[in-house]
Amino acid sequence: MANFIDVLLIDEGLIKSTTNISDNVSGEYILPAIKLAQDIDLEAVIGTNLREALQKKVVDGSIAEENIYKTLLDNYIQPYLTYCTIVHLIPNISWKIANAGVLTTSDEKMSPVSSIEVDKVKAHYKHLSDVYKDRLQRFLCSNYINFKELHSYKSCDEIRANLYSSASCNLNLGGARGRRK
Repeated sequence: MANFIDVLLIDEGLIKSTTNISDNVSGEYILPAIKLAQDIDLEAVIGTNLREALQKKVVDGSIAEENIYKTLLDNYIQPYLTYCTIVHLIPNISWKIANAGVLTTSDEKMSPVSSIEVDKVKAHYKHLSDVYKDRLQRFLCSNYINFKELHSYKSCDEIRANLYSSASCNLNLGGARGRRK
């Protein structure tokens, strides 16, 4: 399969329209956060094969057809990616790395918040992403048979789908040891 690494499954318009992110937040901050959310968070859940299959369907336009892949993308992946993106976005818009070191950003009319408050906001959005991750995993487990990409791997460098992990603690708390479908 071709490399579809630059195909994004959500866009900044969706994030701004479904969350309280301000319309004036620049795409130069949002797009890298989307990329991180997709490459790190989403791929860890759905695996390399399903991520690439979805990206291919977006590129060739077949995702527009009403099918289980469209349902997966619209109802489960996009909400999950939206909140994962915000988790990655918060530090990028809160602090900047410059020659002078790590700097906090502020505006003349707005007052900056403390790092503790930033962490609280980030934790709030992480909680929301965990809720959507659980829904995504439950949908994939219920429809496992319909996604051949979940159980087909060609090489050891592909990330396998993790449908049984506990939200953000990165521990697998579900299923028997060695459980394979």
